[in-house]
Amino acid sequence: MPLSLKRFSLKAPPPRVVLLPDHVFFVRSVPVTESAVEAEISSQIELALEGLAPFPLTQMFYGYRWIPGAKNALVYACYRKRFSADETDAWEDADVVLPRFAAFLSAKVDAATTLVSADTEGLTAIHWSDEPGVPDAVIARTWPADTGEIERGRVREEVVRSFGGSKHTVDANAEPVASRDGGSSDIRFQAGGVESVFTREQLDSLDVRDKAELSDRRKARSRDLLMWRALLFCVGALVLAAILDVGVLAGGIWQRSRERKVERQSPVVADIQRLQSIATRIQELSTNRLRPFEMIALAQSKQPPSVTFLRATTNGRYKLEVEAYTSNPADVGVYQSGLRAVPQLSQVEVQDQVSRDGVSSFRLVITFRPEAFR
Repeated sequence: MPLSLKRFSLKAPPPRVVLLPDHVFFVRSVPVTESAVEAEISSQIELALEGLAPFPLTQMFYGYRWIPGAKNALVYACYRKRFSADETDAWEDADVVLPRFAAFLSAKVDAATTLVSADTEGLTAIHWSDEPGVPDAVIARTWPADTGEIERGRVREEVVRSFGGSKHTVDANAEPVASRDGGSSDIRFQAGGVESVFTREQLDSLDVRDKAELSDRRKARSRDLLMWRALLFCVGALVLAAILDVGVLAGGIWQRSRERKVERQSPVVADIQRLQSIATRIQELSTNRLRPFEMIALAQSKQPPSVTFLRATTNGRYKLEVEAYTSNPADVGVYQSGLRAVPQLSQVEVQDQVSRDGVSSFRLVITFRPEAFR
């Protein structure tokens, strides 16, 4: 037998919604504190149900519709034994369990509007006095399957008149179809052009199942969400680590290619450095070599006739030390002043001047500028 290919879709599966018959629920609009919060509303709803219903809360399935700032809440409940154990067991995996009419409770309607939804089993009418807000009343009627159109129309008109003051009537006779609202946990119901969207928190209040069970489900959802976010974080960290590893690998390849290029260029660089050192040495020999005779010539350019050189030595590349004597001690100062006027010299010092028997001996230290012989 040939294998059949299954289609896979990335789209989220439709929500699992259980719609219960409307006529098994009694519905009331109860006043609530206008400034109350969700936790306070739950307590007020339970107190109201204890006064309205002949059964304790533990024997009822109930839910309610309320929006922040509303002065009333729409409460509905039914006796638990109206449903068999097999029916309630089927609710275990459902995302939400609610009466059929509750799928229309967030419809965008004008003030004084009645929404009518009919099928082969009966009719349900929902009335809003204010827009937007919580419905004021819900009426459900059943009829036999063989009821004619005339009789059904008569029942419809009778139910709509019972509300009084209905300026608009909207018919939504199709079965509500549930879908995910985008990628969120919100659920959208559509039926006959009427659309209702509920958040996850609103669905919890509409759900008729045991409230302790719903609380456990909310905790499980929070835990699952936390674990999902932790998983996403770990996946992101792994992806980042993989990117860094690829970057390190690419950097290593690039570094090795650079090293190979450097190795190929090493002989050329070595030749360039060798030639550069030779050129530098040639320049030093041609421009920075010792010039003793030029130094002596500049030192003698201002030499008085009475001064006689005994000895001349170099001290480094730019310094000349001359030992001399003169029969006229005054010429030593004249000689020093004259040398200081020479632009090629940076410093002229007279040291160890000694006079004896009319002869003055001294040592002359002359420092030349680096550019003196260029």
